[in-house]
Amino acid sequence: MKAAQVDTSDPSPDLWVFGYGSLIWRPDFPFVEQRRARLAGFHRALCAYSVAHRGTVDWPGLIFALRRGGYCDGVAFRVAARDEDRVVTALRAREQVTGVYQERRRPVRLGQRIAANEQDRLSDVGAAAFDRLSTATDGQFVRALFYIVDATHRQFAGNLDIRAQIRIVRGALGGSGANIDYVLETHRALTALGIRDRQLARLAAAISPARTSDGTPRLGPVTRPVTSSPATAVGGKLIAMLPARLARGALSGGRHPVRGWRVRSSHDLAIHHRRNLGT
Repeated sequence: MKAAQVDTSDPSPDLWVFGYGSLIWRPDFPFVEQRRARLAGFHRALCAYSVAHRGTVDWPGLIFALRRGGYCDGVAFRVAARDEDRVVTALRAREQVTGVYQERRRPVRLGQRIAANEQDRLSDVGAAAFDRLSTATDGQFVRALFYIVDATHRQFAGNLDIRAQIRIVRGALGGSGANIDYVLETHRALTALGIRDRQLARLAAAISPARTSDGTPRLGPVTRPVTSSPATAVGGKLIAMLPARLARGALSGGRHPVRGWRVRSSHDLAIHHRRNLGT
């Protein structure tokens, strides 16, 4: 008896985007539907250095990327066909500032639908986990756009142990905010969706600020705004190259945990962006 074949055809003219990190809780593009989804052949890992959004050339942060092997659970967003061009352009400007991410399109398997009010909870730092997701689906496959890490790029971090990850994340601050907030917010969003990521959970537990009996932070990362200088125009907007060595030195020890770290200058980043994205 032959096993039933899975229909991977996608008749929809709309664009699907697969998010596995900050796109889950901050998509920043219009969409008409979102569902929990699984991508086979890749897994989520904190394996890319950030020198713009969550770090600087002085103190690179760490961001999530997809590496080959295993599978990854995340969220698939359906974008109306009329919005595809501008959404893809915006995603490329956001995800390919330095070229550490490569764009791919492959089938993902859709799971449960996420209601609009539940998406609001994903964006609310203080929200509790979802009571439940609604409208189970039949496991339809759709072709989705997503980004994987370029393992040959100088910003590929490889396999860092958790001690190095802790020091890097605690000390990094970039144009989009503190690295620690990025990691904790992703962990919270995945937990709210019922998605387990053991390595991320272990890291989140280690970097979460200790609290006193009245609930206030006892000691944690610096999250106040830091004056940025200089700034470089990348992707049509200013990405601040913050003086992380000075702003975070007291907390991190003033020295990046990864020896021999070499980064592009802000001038090199701007040239790379113009060559690769035509800006």
